[in-house]
Amino acid sequence: MNSVQKVEFVQSFVGGAIPYHLDTGLQFPAQTLAESGKCSDKSFLAAAILANMGYKVALLSFHTKNHMTVGVALDGTTPSYSPAVGFDYNGTKYYFLEVTAAGWKVGQSSSGLEAVEPEAIIPVSCKPAL
Repeated sequence: MNSVQKVEFVQSFVGGAIPYHLDTGLQFPAQTLAESGKCSDKSFLAAAILANMGYKVALLSFHTKNHMTVGVALDGTTPSYSPAVGFDYNGTKYYFLEVTAAGWKVGQSSSGLEAVEPEAIIPVSCKPAL
């Protein structure tokens, strides 16, 4: 599998195998993995998996739309969706990765967010334990 296919495999797993459940509050990625989660919970889980796989990722927060998703940098690889939606942050282009349901492609934005800039782009770093 190439790098885009690997990212989309993670998207398919988090989006499809983890049920979407609107709840209040935040939860740890392990709880989302074992149970279910809303957009932010599923985004934390997908970002943690992708960061541990070596991808440069960020959380994309759309406060006014009450939505969160993942941004993933592809290091020169072309996203599978065209025209791909991406956001530049500190010299890195993070492509939209929707994780609330299965079937979304890298660079494909959720409906209503095609032309909306995230209010916050939060890079995620997973460093190995000592």
